[in-house]
Amino acid sequence: MLLEQVFDEVKRNLNKFETEFMKEMLKTVKRFTPVDTGRLRKGWHRHKNIIGNNVEYVKHVEYGTINQSAAGMLRRAALQSEQIADKVAKKLKK
Repeated sequence: MLLEQVFDEVKRNLNKFETEFMKEMLKTVKRFTPVDTGRLRKGWHRHKNIIGNNVEYVKHVEYGTINQSAAGMLRRAALQSEQIADKVAKKLKK
């Protein structure tokens, strides 16, 4: 019975970590999203561990076009994922 309790506690902690980590990643992606009308930034959403955006021009902004440089919101956020994970772990330790 003790081992089951330990596993349950680990699962709860991992779920908390995942939820907080994804919230922070979403905030970071939004922060890196350039704003003209605000539609693209408002379009970001999270479902469990997936961050997405259904605005039709999101790929053009992320990867760029012939006439526009890439903003790389998701890629830039991914590069910060280790720091974000550390921040979340420290927050949950308290």
